[in-house]
Amino acid sequence: MPTALSVDFSGVTVASPPRVNFTLKDQSGAPYIGMNKAMVRFGIAKLVPGTSGDASAWQNYINREESKDAGEPGTTPDGTKTIQGTTETATDGTWVDNGDGSYSYTFKTDITNVTTPTPVSYDATLTHRLAVQISGGGYPVANGTFDFRPDGGTVTTTRKIVQISSCNECHGQLAMHGGGRIDTNYCVVCHNPGSTDANSGNTLDFKVMVHKIHYGLELPSTNVTTVNGKHVLNGTPYRIWGFNNSEHDYSYVGFPADVRSGTCTKCHNPADTGTPNAENWSKVPNRQACGSCHDDVNFDTGLNHPGGPQPTNAACSACHNQAALANYHNPLGYPTPSAAPDYNVEITLSPPTNGQFYDNVAGETPVVTIVAKNAGTGTPIDHTTINQDTGYNAAQFFVHGPRDKRSPVLTTAAPLTAGGSQPRPTTGSYAANDLRNRTAPAVNDPRATRNVGNVTYQLGSTAGLKPGTYIAFVSMRPTSTSTRSVALVHFQVGTATEQAKIATNCTTCHEDFKMHGAYPINPDYCGNCHDYYAQQVATWPGGGPDPGSTGWKGTGTNNKGFGASPIARRVHGVHKGSELVYPSQVHNSYDYQHVTFPQDVRNCATTCHTESDTWKQKPNRLACNGCHDSDAATAHTSIMTIDPTNTDPYSGDEQESCATCHGAGRDKAPDVVHQH
Repeated sequence: MPTALSVDFSGVTVASPPRVNFTLKDQSGAPYIGMNKAMVRFGIAKLVPGTSGDASAWQNYINREESKDAGEPGTTPDGTKTIQGTTETATDGTWVDNGDGSYSYTFKTDITNVTTPTPVSYDATLTHRLAVQISGGGYPVANGTFDFRPDGGTVTTTRKIVQISSCNECHGQLAMHGGGRIDTNYCVVCHNPGSTDANSGNTLDFKVMVHKIHYGLELPSTNVTTVNGKHVLNGTPYRIWGFNNSEHDYSYVGFPADVRSGTCTKCHNPADTGTPNAENWSKVPNRQACGSCHDDVNFDTGLNHPGGPQPTNAACSACHNQAALANYHNPLGYPTPSAAPDYNVEITLSPPTNGQFYDNVAGETPVVTIVAKNAGTGTPIDHTTINQDTGYNAAQFFVHGPRDKRSPVLTTAAPLTAGGSQPRPTTGSYAANDLRNRTAPAVNDPRATRNVGNVTYQLGSTAGLKPGTYIAFVSMRPTSTSTRSVALVHFQVGTATEQAKIATNCTTCHEDFKMHGAYPINPDYCGNCHDYYAQQVATWPGGGPDPGSTGWKGTGTNNKGFGASPIARRVHGVHKGSELVYPSQVHNSYDYQHVTFPQDVRNCATTCHTESDTWKQKPNRLACNGCHDSDAATAHTSIMTIDPTNTDPYSGDEQESCATCHGAGRDKAPDVVHQH
């Protein structure tokens, strides 16, 4: 049995039923002989050109009637009948195995004379697409498509708008309908305006269905609001009923990037040679595509449409030209000049004695130099103006490390070493150091010096620090309405070898979305606040584990570690929200209970942790409990932990025995149990 298959087409002829000739090749490129025809499906569609403002559209020749029978689920009346595109199995028509890896298939359907279950006209001058699916029977999944004109003419009209590679950036390997359909060029053969779900009445047209799925949480029709930190559906759920009447509710699906930033190119990439029509979203505006997200607009009556009634697509481009559409989908001019940071900030450290890393035995005391330059002119600001008395809003400085399990170190707010010899008290805040000249001089940070040309900060001794990569980070803004200017620098302690980032690739799904208004989604930024020391301890009213919270508190039940806000627990919890036992413990003010990781959660190494094996080598309870949050899982991690200060269970002085069973090379190591 091959481990991979590909389809090479040699041609299609249409003399009533179409006949396709092709070759199958295995993983080594050798012809594959003896394919089981029962595991091969074929589809064929024509591309109807767009006219009078309409977008071009595929129309399947092979269709079926779907009926919602009495007692079946759905929102349509019993007896509702709709048309859906489908395929033929190779056993339906005439299959020929030439014995050398080449095959031919003659369709059962005569595409020149389709009358049932719905008539489909035939025009040999139009672009046609033939699709092949191989799946089941132990064969590796393969899809192939071939665009051609039955009259033998050159294909000049295309509709290639999104590549499966764009989908797979977030979805890993998108495989639908049992896993056998893995190419968007194949999907549209059936998912076009000619297909409708009988149970819901919703169109299965790809452009409408996919837009609505990815925007479910924001659709006007679903009208999802947040009440007391919980999502509430006030409108109509967006649902599709699939195979065997299985219900798929997409009402709470959120797009992982900021749609206001003009992220249409996240899916529709004009730079990709495989998507020559990627800019259709801005070049061919139409009621169907636009109305998929803006589904409170009634184009027939003009409701919620400033342009009034538009019964056809003929006039859409008069107002919605390409430049205008790009602006409409980026209303904030993301990032807007007014939202741009005031400064470009640079951070440097005095060099270590050996030129590579700071000594963690004898110790060294580095000096940090921070220079903020006007973002427009590049001229350094007068750093003596970083003054609370003159209304300067914020200038916060952090130092954390090592990278694999960071703690605040070396500053006034965190004078202890990363060894954790004494627990830092729970303060209800993070270890930020205020660089401003304070109104009350007694609370000025004694390590900070504000000069005209810079701010310097005297760090404590590196003696006793764990070897690894450390990070100095600054966040500044002159006014409360300014966008924070942020910067960081890495430095080595006790070793010249830089530790790999714990997680990477956040921007693959989230693009350049920024947290808290200014911070890039990057663990080196996030970890400055989301460290492994107890900060915020959650008190839940009513004594229950998950009834909803009035806010973070400085005392009370620690909430299984979420009160400490460590990045490992927070991020795992957010991305696994829909499967958690206690989703509200991820954050009491934000509702992550409907968040579903968009691909196989076992793809730890290929999706998020691409540069580091720390997740395999250093299992710990906070990371693991981020996903495994049942009472039993929490009991297990608690039992396997010795805590000298058990009244403060997440203070940083705990000794965990996770590695005994889950360490690298063990039977229950993370890469083993996650099936890598």
